[in-house]
Amino acid sequence: MESRVVPRNGASGKVPEGASSACPGSRFGSLKAPWIGRAPYPGAIAMLTRITLLGVLALAGCSTLSDRSTARSAGPPSLLLDRVGGIRAMAWVQEEEALLVSTAQDGLLRWQQGGSPVRCAADAPLALAQGPEGLIGAEDLHARIARFSTAGERGVVLATSFEGDGLAAARSLAVHGSGAICIVDQAGQLLCLTPEGQLMSVGLDRPVNFVEVVGDEVLVGPVGAHSILVLALDDAGVPGSRPVRSIELREPALSLCGLGEGRLLLGGPTLLQLCSDDGTCLHEWRMPEAVVAIDRQRDEGVAYVATGQQVYRLLLP
Repeated sequence: MESRVVPRNGASGKVPEGASSACPGSRFGSLKAPWIGRAPYPGAIAMLTRITLLGVLALAGCSTLSDRSTARSAGPPSLLLDRVGGIRAMAWVQEEEALLVSTAQDGLLRWQQGGSPVRCAADAPLALAQGPEGLIGAEDLHARIARFSTAGERGVVLATSFEGDGLAAARSLAVHGSGAICIVDQAGQLLCLTPEGQLMSVGLDRPVNFVEVVGDEVLVGPVGAHSILVLALDDAGVPGSRPVRSIELREPALSLCGLGEGRLLLGGPTLLQLCSDDGTCLHEWRMPEAVVAIDRQRDEGVAYVATGQQVYRLLLP
């Protein structure tokens, strides 16, 4: 592992600009007993003792409740990994409870809770996606779409060419439950590899930055547009060419992760936004750099957010 990849404690690392997740302290005025300077009544001493004990218990209870309530509040993302060499993609592997981070300079990194990132492959895929049969990646050198192990070893090659020409390197991948794979190449063209192995163009009339499968829909972010297009999927997981609706945004989206329950986590040039699937912004955080990749730890309410050099952890409210 490169020594300059620095793990940070998610609870104490620096955070981007935004509302603090810390519980604000209570302020109490000073109390002055009316009997100071003269002998107090015995009953007054007992009463003061009871009041003091009750106050301490109430304060302790308030602090405990506040800690529990902020555990899933809309606090800002906390820094997890710093000075990573050019992040391109991420994927959370639920079965192994490991986060894979694909980088241009440090190769494919593997991080697990309580440990440091370990380089498991020198050549990292340009794009990663977790499917029903395991990890899918897009090669950098040969631009092939293939299965990958969580150790970074390439397995079965799924696609090598399109319409007689070699594939252009992919910038984004998403996998449907049927096994269909949606691909965005470097030109922004949206392709689909069917479960039968046929690679076809979706026919979208504009280039896009990314693709994400959310239920029975495909979400794509048109280059430079302040919106997301929603495409319907057929039973085989192949998207249609005409958007069924659009979601308006404050800034163009560069990355997206579906969270379920009608919520989306969107990364842009300056903002990380938690939105409903109709575009209503629920929370937002200003980021120090553009957000290039997002994935989530399913069933745990945790998302991982990557800029070019950092990985952040976000507790989802």
